[in-house]
Amino acid sequence: MVFIQSYKYSIGALILLKGITTLADPAPVIEDNPENVRYKADIDTGDVHGIVEVYTAKNGTAKVKVDITGLPEEGGPFFYHIHNNKIPDGGDCEAAGTHFNPYNSEFETCGEQDDAYCQVGDLSGKHGFINTTCFQLKYYDPYLSLNPDDTSFIGDRSVVVHYNDMSKMACGNFRKAKKRFWKKEYEEEESDYLDITGNNETTQILSSSTLIPTYSAGPSNFTSGNQTNGTAYNDDGTPEVSSTYCDSAFKDIASGLIGTLISLLISIF
Repeated sequence: MVFIQSYKYSIGALILLKGITTLADPAPVIEDNPENVRYKADIDTGDVHGIVEVYTAKNGTAKVKVDITGLPEEGGPFFYHIHNNKIPDGGDCEAAGTHFNPYNSEFETCGEQDDAYCQVGDLSGKHGFINTTCFQLKYYDPYLSLNPDDTSFIGDRSVVVHYNDMSKMACGNFRKAKKRFWKKEYEEEESDYLDITGNNETTQILSSSTLIPTYSAGPSNFTSGNQTNGTAYNDDGTPEVSSTYCDSAFKDIASGLIGTLISLLISIF
């Protein structure tokens, strides 16, 4: 009798816990980030190199630019998230802890409704996973804060790139930056004043992937609304981003092909 009563209480507690989890608070839209503030995370783990930069757009929300190269041809598609802890000097990505999730959102449900119900740090869940070996992307994320007094502040956290099985591949710490990493100094366009409404409407329209996509399968929390992989282009077809990492990768590939061609011609003649 005692066991049955205890069992009923346990079931009730599980139901209550499930209800609490389902009713996670939505992350607030942040449109008052401090002006001229930017944080960047340098990723330099093994063959994977890149940067994730977050800075204040003209409309006061956060704008994110991602540039990562050296990703493997197997083990994807890849995800990337903001994690709670800083990476120690030894570079152990496991020390990053869990995803940055100040409003207790469910990781699996990101994309099913408004992005406000995604984990704040689930960048790939909100804006698209990585399906190439060299990846460039820019987007707005109105749920990231650059104000140290805000609950959603990301400046004292880290970025982790994951394999498809969620094991950690590469990582880097956010730090305050004085200048933008990108070669081209951006002039914010009128699109910086877009209204922040609905799911994924803050992600800019992008072209196809920088390199030929290696993967087609999506993560369990991926929805068609998040298909934003690739490089941003201007209306005239020119790249909107002048990237150091992916541009270098292209140059290496081109140099290798030219070297092979020259060797072939020498052997023939």
